[in-house]
Amino acid sequence: MSNHDESPSQVSSEPSFGERSRTLVAANDTATLATISTEVAGFPFASLAPFAADEQGRPILLLSRLAQHTRNLAAEPRASLLVCEPGSGGTLAGPRVTLLGWVARLPQDESAAARALYIERHPEASRWVEFEDFAFHRMAVERAYFVAGFGSMGWVTGGDYGAAEPDPLLESAPGILAHMNADHADALVLYCKAYAGLDVDSAEMTAVDRLGFRVRARIGEEERDLRIDYLREARTSQETRVVLVEMVRDARTRFASPPH
Repeated sequence: MSNHDESPSQVSSEPSFGERSRTLVAANDTATLATISTEVAGFPFASLAPFAADEQGRPILLLSRLAQHTRNLAAEPRASLLVCEPGSGGTLAGPRVTLLGWVARLPQDESAAARALYIERHPEASRWVEFEDFAFHRMAVERAYFVAGFGSMGWVTGGDYGAAEPDPLLESAPGILAHMNADHADALVLYCKAYAGLDVDSAEMTAVDRLGFRVRARIGEEERDLRIDYLREARTSQETRVVLVEMVRDARTRFASPPH
């Protein structure tokens, strides 16, 4: 086996909870809005809430004054918004974030920008966006609680949330996952062996970001969720392809038979 000290060093960290929260919010357009009920005083009231996030990650909501949650917010603007990973079905193993903050109606001079942002995410809303009883609202995020999965969770301040940016691979991630799982199953098994120290039977890439990726690996009847770090940061799909190819070469070198 070759000397491991000669192999490239891996990136040693995962994106922060703030960045991962922003990525999750940017990837979604529907959440669960929890307000304080006025009809049944003091009780939380949860409702479906389509939204669009602005450049600071603040959720933009188009609310009817006839809706119960709008009445609730008029009396108590503090609310929370639960955003789950798209396609996760709300399972406990999937990442999710709860945003806590104040929801207020946008002033008229900010409504045009909010309208464009919202209609881009929800084209069907153009049919009722001009109705008199609808108005745009925005949540000012005070704190966020991010859950990555079992055993990995934590609070994010509003400042850290707003200062973070969505992962640059957000748009290209679905294509990367589909390509790797369809065409490079052998490489995923090799990554697990070389970078996680596990001789797995199979592996499926489940998430990817600028610093690495996650796989669901199977060893016999057991499944494990593994984090594999890149050799260096990759901010585009092309950079990701290059670093993944390099990691295959590096892994093969590690397990190559020594010369006789």
